[in-house]
Amino acid sequence: MCSSDLVLSRYQASNCLTARNEVGPSTGKCEWQTGSCSQSRTTGRLASLAVRALIEEAELTPKPALADARGGGTQEDLSVSLLKRSARCLAPFFELIELISLEQIPTQTLREELGTIGWWAEHSWLQCTGQVSIHGGANWVFGLLVSAAAMGAASAEAIAETARQLACLPDRKASQKKIHGLWATRSHRPTGARAE
Repeated sequence: MCSSDLVLSRYQASNCLTARNEVGPSTGKCEWQTGSCSQSRTTGRLASLAVRALIEEAELTPKPALADARGGGTQEDLSVSLLKRSARCLAPFFELIELISLEQIPTQTLREELGTIGWWAEHSWLQCTGQVSIHGGANWVFGLLVSAAAMGAASAEAIAETARQLACLPDRKASQKKIHGLWATRSHRPTGARAE
């Protein structure tokens, strides 16, 4: 299943390796630049709101042609329980996004960290759902919104603007794998989530 401790440990190990490569030999100890583990236990309000929104959307019925309490809609492999499981699986990743975004500003480095966390989240939710891709767009959009709100943006407009600024920054580490949205964008020329 999904564990926030595992996600945080993975991120901490990644940061330690990066820090060691940038500053020279290891001192044998690497601290979180964003705070202690006890701080990470007190964050999560924004992550909880994001997950709750996804669960409430999953439970909303009726949704013509979409998965709801009546069935999977046009996607026979979807169900409300699978949507809810996927949403819960994203919680530790939203928590990590919230934690690393506290009191930050939109930067290239932060954007790429968010991208890495997003790819970890995708891998995790695919495991949670038996390889059914469900929340790719939500992972992207809610990740940006959680990050923007954690930065301290106070109004809905400010959160949207900060999320837009983050979305406009390129992710040099982005995977070049074939994903449905990327294929559709190249084939049919819509702008897609990245442009919006």
